[in-house]
Amino acid sequence: MFRRTLTALAVAVGVAAGATIAAPALAAPPPTSAAPSHVKLPPYPATVPTFTSVWAPAVSGQGAARLFVRVFSGAGTPTGRVTVAVAGRTQTVPLRHGSATATVGRLAPGAYPVVARYTPTAGSRWKASSAGTTLVVRGAATRTSVFAPTIRAGQAARITARVSAAGGARPAGVVTFSVAGQRHVARVVNGSATVSVRGLSAGTYLVTATFRPSDGAVLGSSGRTTLTVRRAFWPGWHGVSFRWGFWPGAAGWWWFGGRSGVFAFA
Repeated sequence: MFRRTLTALAVAVGVAAGATIAAPALAAPPPTSAAPSHVKLPPYPATVPTFTSVWAPAVSGQGAARLFVRVFSGAGTPTGRVTVAVAGRTQTVPLRHGSATATVGRLAPGAYPVVARYTPTAGSRWKASSAGTTLVVRGAATRTSVFAPTIRAGQAARITARVSAAGGARPAGVVTFSVAGQRHVARVVNGSATVSVRGLSAGTYLVTATFRPSDGAVLGSSGRTTLTVRRAFWPGWHGVSFRWGFWPGAAGWWWFGGRSGVFAFA
């Protein structure tokens, strides 16, 4: 109140004396630029966490293994790439809609550690993450087929087993044949094993062939069939071969035989 009174008094005195009072100068406005300037901001920091999972289904034989990777986030769908490492091999695949699939070539049977590493797109808000699992490669499945002929009593039965494997694998090992309480073992050569069984009387027999692999590349298998043994041509005579003929005698013709194989009179 006192200041306002003094100011009014000073104005009144100045007007009375004929003095000129200058108005205070106004501050000039800041200059404006003709065009807006573009400021380059630093990349968005990688602050959003991600979670990576990898799934490795077991495979059999020498087929290729497929590895499935998913990358999750609580805020949107991550982008970038995934690198999968298994058995000393690495493969990098792009991440599409949060998923990626890698393919690994033929592996020997066994268990292999798998590591999947997610690398986010440069400058994105996602954080890197990784996950691991185990890939199991089993031996190739096999199929054993058994073939047995129909024979006559006294003849040898030639029994054959054929072993085939899935995926083009070559089975190696032995086949054990079981027939009439007998066991015969033969090695697989070019997918087949053969044995000869003797001393079977007339009747029908169950034949079982069991394949046992020599390595883990293939799995074992078994097959069965029946073997039919018919009666001999001449009842009471069992043999491989013999020579025979006729000789004239006083009471008529007499026959005689000479053995050239193994035969017996029952």
